[in-house]
Amino acid sequence: MEQFQFLKGLSGDFIYLLICTPILLVMTVATLQLYLSRKRKPYSVFSRIMLAHSIVNSMLFLTAFILLVFNIKGALLHTLIHSSQQMLFLLILYGFFRFNNIPMIKDKIYYFSSSAIVFAVGVFSIRLSAILCITALTWLLYKNYKQYASIQSLIASSGLFTLSLLINDIVQYTNPIVAFIGLLVAVASYALFFMIIMSYSLHLIEGSYMSSITDPLTGLYNRRMFMRYIHQCLGNSQPIDIIFADIDNFKKLNDTQGHEMGDEALKHVASIFIEETKDIGIAARYGGEEIVALVYDNSISTEILAQRILQRVEKETIVTLSVGYKNYDSEDTPDNLIKHADEAMYSAKKTGKNKVVGYSPLLNILEDKNNEKIIV
Repeated sequence: MEQFQFLKGLSGDFIYLLICTPILLVMTVATLQLYLSRKRKPYSVFSRIMLAHSIVNSMLFLTAFILLVFNIKGALLHTLIHSSQQMLFLLILYGFFRFNNIPMIKDKIYYFSSSAIVFAVGVFSIRLSAILCITALTWLLYKNYKQYASIQSLIASSGLFTLSLLINDIVQYTNPIVAFIGLLVAVASYALFFMIIMSYSLHLIEGSYMSSITDPLTGLYNRRMFMRYIHQCLGNSQPIDIIFADIDNFKKLNDTQGHEMGDEALKHVASIFIEETKDIGIAARYGGEEIVALVYDNSISTEILAQRILQRVEKETIVTLSVGYKNYDSEDTPDNLIKHADEAMYSAKKTGKNKVVGYSPLLNILEDKNNEKIIV
């Protein structure tokens, strides 16, 4: 085992820091980007914790390098490395806790006092501080089990770190290979932390993107995304049909039964549109109680689809629809498609409601005596 003695003591700690410090630096950059993109205090707190961790690790790394170069024994440095890692791991756990929670004073006391105690005890006894660290980790995870983001991954990471503490700080194996494996297990726990942060960041990015293209109430695409899709299809010479629907007597429903009932009806109608257009088109909330659909599957009869939506809405909800549709014409522009489907819908509205009308060039545009569109 003599050839592996470099894996123990100061040289082993140096290799551990050499591997761990870049991971922590990348984690710091990731958390800073998370904060800069969202500007929320929890991300600011986490980024500062990671920045502090990276600075401490970098300083320890440089100190270990200097001691190795000048062949100076580093017993105190060994103690500082292990006690600081225990303390900072608990603080990272606090950072994850802040993701989903506004901490009470007692929460801050729990995390920061346990971290400080572990570090202070570690200066005198690494074994005792490791026991305290494992106890604090277990208790904090158990106490706040339902309040952490990515709790399963946090438990796995904490389990790896606990295993590292058992190998290196509690049992203190003299076998250099086993001791170094213990350090690598600690590195793995930080790597898992990094994966949690990246997964969380990607989830937020995806959520931000979805919120920018969908309507928050119904889950339908919003008007801007719908128009972008029409432009894209026509730009690629993709034939498309448009359905334009308006909920009948929606204002009366809001006035007599409340906006909450109106919202529920709107969401129910939206869910029917989503189901009926799946794999053949897309649906969007065009504005207010107006819902539109784009059909790109040319094997589908848009009239039959519109009738099916109409019948389901009448049967499954407390409202009815007036529906207009416009079939594709090679001379159509995005605005004309919408305009003509809208005119067909108003024709359905004026001639009795709860019906489907297809657009034709001979269709009279509904207007009142003042030559303005009737709003129903």
